[in-house]
Amino acid sequence: ADWVKAEYDQSKGTFLGVGDAPAGSDDPIHVHNWDIPTYSWAADKSTCTGTAVCLDDPSHVTNRTVTTSSKIVKIATTTSTGTRRYTAEFDDEPFSTQTTDETIPKVDPSGSEEDVPDAPPEINPPAVDPTGATAASGDTTGAKDTKTIQDLIDAAAPTHGVVKLGEGTFYINAELNVHDGVTLTGLGMDKTVIVQKGNARVIKVDGGSAVRMLTVTGGKNSTQWTHGGGIDVENGTVSWCCATNNTIFYDAKGGSGAGVYLKSGSIDHSIVAYNVSESSGKGAGIGVTAQEGDVLIDTCLVRGNQMRYSWGENKGGGIGVEYSGGYDKTVTIRNTTVVENSCGVNGQKASGGAIYLGSDVQHKGRVFNCVVFGNSTVGQEGDVKLDYTGASDYLLVDKASDLIGEHSAVDNPLFANAAVGNFTLSANSPARGAGMTYSGIGIDLTGADFANPPSLGCYEYVGSTP
Repeated sequence: ADWVKAEYDQSKGTFLGVGDAPAGSDDPIHVHNWDIPTYSWAADKSTCTGTAVCLDDPSHVTNRTVTTSSKIVKIATTTSTGTRRYTAEFDDEPFSTQTTDETIPKVDPSGSEEDVPDAPPEINPPAVDPTGATAASGDTTGAKDTKTIQDLIDAAAPTHGVVKLGEGTFYINAELNVHDGVTLTGLGMDKTVIVQKGNARVIKVDGGSAVRMLTVTGGKNSTQWTHGGGIDVENGTVSWCCATNNTIFYDAKGGSGAGVYLKSGSIDHSIVAYNVSESSGKGAGIGVTAQEGDVLIDTCLVRGNQMRYSWGENKGGGIGVEYSGGYDKTVTIRNTTVVENSCGVNGQKASGGAIYLGSDVQHKGRVFNCVVFGNSTVGQEGDVKLDYTGASDYLLVDKASDLIGEHSAVDNPLFANAAVGNFTLSANSPARGAGMTYSGIGIDLTGADFANPPSLGCYEYVGSTP
């Protein structure tokens, strides 16, 4: 028979150690035979306490209290209640993981008493020290700034250095090639602007390089089977940037990503807006094809991009992905707000006014924690077209045909003031706190921490601004 060595843990309410009785002892030390535990939840469900009583000796009682976690498993909308699930994880016997659900009231569409913002939200990226930044020349032909910036990039390449551009507008007349691990950074997308004056895209990124904290605009691509009107990311990252009013022309047959193209790498905390593709490629805002590595689109606002190819099918007004090689590479779109994009021209087939993800034969594409609203697809009811939907969830969409995932919902996201370009969330938005927490989640597009659980889209709800 088992015997318990006589050491009692007062804090846990149980005896420690099981073994033979001490030599010469006639009395067995008690071995617990626990009854089925009972559980009690705190009023706010922040903790859960388990209690178990020994069937052989009711004076022996053990208790455990654990901190709970929660997530929304059904989004509350203006027409239906939602559900928040609390989970208490116990790591020792006789206790086991417990859950309890709480009903979330329907969303009140009438609004709150918050002040309605009259402008887009302020973006607060990580600070950049302006010391040593290169100043804009003021030469509107683009010749001077093109040479200055490219020379600095080339000089920084052997040491994978940083090229810093100061506040102002830099005019270029040829493509900038950021290569060999160089980081090209501005002081913020509202402070450092690069304007393409020539017939070329603005920036090509390769060799694990990075572009940060600036705006690119005026890019043009008219070369067949080349990609990116604003930024072409062959291998690298784009962070805290704005790509706007860039174009891929009809002559660039097969060209994808009028705003930003990704072959291998990522774009995060960026705005991709009002770019136009007239090509047969994919994605007027962000395009992904011919992958050579994993691709991540994270915490971005994709707004008002237009896919308008006149001679065939249009795919991806906001984001367009077509697996064509690299089928084993992942494409992840998360915490991104996709609004007011359009896909198609009359007489031509169109798919995915908001998001298109095609030829995903190995099921590597995933879309989650996103808001999709106010997009349009010529000839189609829905604006989200995914070849594989099994890995996508936690989406707030405005059309029933786009409902994908067990935890997604159809409703108006109740933005703070979309009319002025402010797509932050109002206090009663159904997107508030409705997302899924994941490893690596950080800050939103304004620089605020995402909550736990996070809101859907690129903006966390942080309350009204005085």
